[in-house]
Amino acid sequence: GNIYCGGIKSHIDERDELNEMMGYGNTYRIQTALTLFAVLCTFLGVVGTFWMRANARRRDIGLMRSVGASSGRIVAQFVVEAVLLVTVAFLVAQPLLMHKVYAMGFAEPLDDFITRTDVKGDYIHDIAWVHFVAVSIISYIIILLVALSGVVIPACRIARILPSEALRDE
Repeated sequence: GNIYCGGIKSHIDERDELNEMMGYGNTYRIQTALTLFAVLCTFLGVVGTFWMRANARRRDIGLMRSVGASSGRIVAQFVVEAVLLVTVAFLVAQPLLMHKVYAMGFAEPLDDFITRTDVKGDYIHDIAWVHFVAVSIISYIIILLVALSGVVIPACRIARILPSEALRDE
């Protein structure tokens, strides 16, 4: 028999068709939407928390402004506090995250996680500790950016008030 070519498809078209047939497209869209919703909720929570903290410290900020502190200095103080809070919270969560990795079966206990020399695949993410460190660093950066953007908004707003206005409200 003869072999005939019925048509040529690009790899991208074939991949997209397979993803739609297997239902992966909807899964990716749902996961992306849930991730963006979680980031938005985190952002709003951080903004609300720091807004309340900034308003509660209005008198202190008024005193700092009256003795010559600049708006930038006050904002920097809030940013440093946010970085410290995010860093401490992230470090406290790391052992819990590592336990979750083991509990879900993504890595074996300590021998597999640290000292394993054989690689299950050809990719770097197949090494458990490399994958864990990379995901942890990316997560920390995302959380830090969300927290910093959530802190700068209320800090800039509260740092612009006049000292007399801040002290009068008390």
